[in-house]
Amino acid sequence: MRDATVWSMTKTTKKAETLVAEIALYGTQAVGAGWLARTADGRMFGTGEPNVRHNFTSAVWAACDALRAAGCQGLVRIFEPKGQLMSTVSLGGLVDRRIPYFGDLKWSPAPVYTINLEALEVEVVR
Repeated sequence: MRDATVWSMTKTTKKAETLVAEIALYGTQAVGAGWLARTADGRMFGTGEPNVRHNFTSAVWAACDALRAAGCQGLVRIFEPKGQLMSTVSLGGLVDRRIPYFGDLKWSPAPVYTINLEALEVEVVR
C-alpha cells in the first residue's frame, strides 16, 4: 500500500493523515453489498460476501466501523465494486457518522497496475 498524506485544517492546527487501509466493495443492488478491508500492516477484515440486507452505504459504514474498532485512525481508500473508481475518506469522520453515503463519496480513477505475464512466467519457472 503506498503512503499517502493529506493535510486537513482543524481550526488552526494542521494535521497529517496517512493511508491506513483499503476497502473493496462487492456485489450489486440485486444481490446486496459486501466488503473486504486490508490495513497497511496486512490485517484483513470482512468476508467479501454480498448480503441482500446491505446496500453499499451500509457496507462502507460497516467496514469503517470494523477498522475503527481495530484501532485504525487515518485515511481509508474505498474501491467501488467495478474497481475502476476510488474515494478516500478519513476514519475520524465516523465518530459522528460523517462518513458520506456511498452516492455522495468523491470518486476519482483507481490506479491501474500492469503485470507483465512473460516476466511472471520466468519468475515462476525459477
